[in-house]
Amino acid sequence: EVAGRLVREKDLRARRGGAGECHALLLAARELVRIGFGELGEVDLFQQFDLYDQRRRDTQLEDRSRKDESELEMLRRHVEKMALVHQALYDLLKGRLGITDEELRRKVRELDRGDGAEDGKLSAEPVVCPKCKTTLTAGALNCYSCGATIAPALPFEP
Repeated sequence: EVAGRLVREKDLRARRGGAGECHALLLAARELVRIGFGELGEVDLFQQFDLYDQRRRDTQLEDRSRKDESELEMLRRHVEKMALVHQALYDLLKGRLGITDEELRRKVRELDRGDGAEDGKLSAEPVVCPKCKTTLTAGALNCYSCGATIAPALPFEP
C-alpha cells in the first residue's frame, strides 16, 4: 500500500530520472543513468559517449601530430640546404673576391634594415607576374591569373 491507501502497480519500464524525482545532484553529476539501468550491468551511456568522443579526439590529435612532424622534418631539411648553400656562396666570395667577415656582417645588417626593421629576417614581399603584372603572394611559383611560371626569388630555391 502507498500513502493514499491505494495498491501500487509494478512498473517495469526504465525510469527517466529528472530533478523532479529528487535526483537533482545525481542528474547534474551524470550518475542518474546508472540508477535507471543498474540491473543491466551498470551501463553508463554518458561514459560510453565520452569514451568514444575522447578516442575520436585522440585519433585526430595523433593524425595532426604526424602531419606536424612531417612538416617540421621538411623545414629542417630546407634550413640545412639553405645553410649549405650559404656557406658555399660565402666561401666562393671570400676566396675569389677577398670579402671579409666584417663586410659580410655590414651587408647583412643593411639588408635586414631594408624592410624597416632590424629583426634578423627579410620580409616576404609580394611577387609581380612578369607576363600579366598581377600581384601574387610571396613564394608563388605560377601566376594564378595567366599561368605564367614565376622565377624563384633566390637562386637556391627549386
